[in-house]
Parts: sequence; structure tokens; C-alpha cells
Amino acid sequence: MSHMPEIRIVREEYLTKKENLIRQAIQVKITRSMTSMLKQMPLEMMRMMWLIFITNYYFVSFF
Repeated sequence: MSHMPEIRIVREEYLTKKENLIRQAIQVKITRSMTSMLKQMPLEMMRMMWLIFITNYYFVSFF
């Protein structure tokens, strides 16, 4: 009976580690897909996106 809580703690630690690994894998996948998308995108699109981003940022910060 006294060994049961210890096992549970170890199992919880294992599950959290697994969750963290899965999250990391998902983040890596997202970043890779984003970079590939950016590489495929033409420069004009990039410039437009940057302009929109910058204008929105300044608009939000000033008003």
C-alpha cells in the first residue's frame, strides 16, 4: 500500500515529459512549415505583409 503513491508520482512525471516532447515536436513542425511557406512566397508578398504588420503595430501603439 505504501508503494502506490510513489508509482503514481513517477507515472505523472513520465506523462508530463511525454506531453512536453509532443509539444516540442508540434512547435518544430509549425516552425518548419512556416519557413517553407516563407521560402515559397514571392518578395512582393513578403514586403506587403511586413508593411501591413508594421502599420498595424504602430497604429496599435499610438492609438
